[in-house]
Amino acid sequence: MKKIILDARKINDYGIGEYIKNLYPALINAEDFDTRVVINHCPVTSRFCEEIPSSDIIRVKSLSHSVREHLEVPGAVRGLEGFRYFSPHYIFPWFLKNRKIITIHDLIHFKFPHYFRPGIKVKLAEQFIKKIRHSGAKVFTVSENSREDLEEIFGFSREDVTVIHNGIPELFFKYKRGANPKPFPYIMFTGNFKPHKNIDTLLKAFALLEEKHPGLRLVLAGVEKNSRLSGLTKELGIGSRVFPTGFIGVESLIDLLDYSEFFVFPSRYEGFGFPPLEAMARKRAVISTRCGSLGEVLGDAAIFFDPDSPEELSVKMDTLLTDTGFRKRYEEKGARQAEKYTVEKMVSRYLEEIRSL
Repeated sequence: MKKIILDARKINDYGIGEYIKNLYPALINAEDFDTRVVINHCPVTSRFCEEIPSSDIIRVKSLSHSVREHLEVPGAVRGLEGFRYFSPHYIFPWFLKNRKIITIHDLIHFKFPHYFRPGIKVKLAEQFIKKIRHSGAKVFTVSENSREDLEEIFGFSREDVTVIHNGIPELFFKYKRGANPKPFPYIMFTGNFKPHKNIDTLLKAFALLEEKHPGLRLVLAGVEKNSRLSGLTKELGIGSRVFPTGFIGVESLIDLLDYSEFFVFPSRYEGFGFPPLEAMARKRAVISTRCGSLGEVLGDAAIFFDPDSPEELSVKMDTLLTDTGFRKRYEEKGARQAEKYTVEKMVSRYLEEIRSL
């Protein structure tokens, strides 16, 4: 019987939250696992815990990444010393004595430390990674690229890190096509406005399409309106043609994907790269960089471009807009690529690896 404490406090996050919602139910329901679940209060957590016996739930008040968690959580799990503690992130309760299972999704803080201020945050994160390396924890990561980063930056040995690719939620494969959410043709990006997402290059490339495709729009799903975005679009003369959506639910995201002309992902770094794979699952052609793990997970099913060249991106977008046969080939290739990354395959690998501990 495998005894595991699952830290589900980040279930409300977008990326890690999806990871928790996809993986943890399988661990909870496995007959040969004895599980406990650490939660704090939020509506998503309440729904997640509906079928978990109350005796298996450990309720705490501290948030992940808070000072309080380093004392409260170890106290809350006292008496469960024989249980391994599964943290879905490399920040975990520092004083926890339980043996650990840790998932490290990416190392963007260390690849691009200038994006993260104040610098003390990066220094603190570095101490957690170093502690993981010397603790004998079982370490998972989500791509070969992230494993190589762990080797290069922190000196992990290859055999000490297990790669299990993420799985695309089943809804992206089975959701029935809804109504067109927009009254105009558009291309699409999903993500946020953080510097490494490289939206500046996308905006510049989109502006170059104006003369040949004046009716085309750009939808930035998940991006909040902000002064810098407004300034850039105004400077490029495309302010009325760019539509940031802010936060949207999964079904609304799928509706947008389904009616987009194609999907563009200009990111300079990804530990895995859900958005282009989600677009592929909805049979959208994808233009992407090869940065981080993107070349690894997208294979030959995406059209790649130099992240520093809006001119190259503009040419490739124009090709997809004008050559329907070419676009169709990449829609079909993408759909086949997405099928390699299912939640079922991901869960099966995790169960196999944890049972072997």
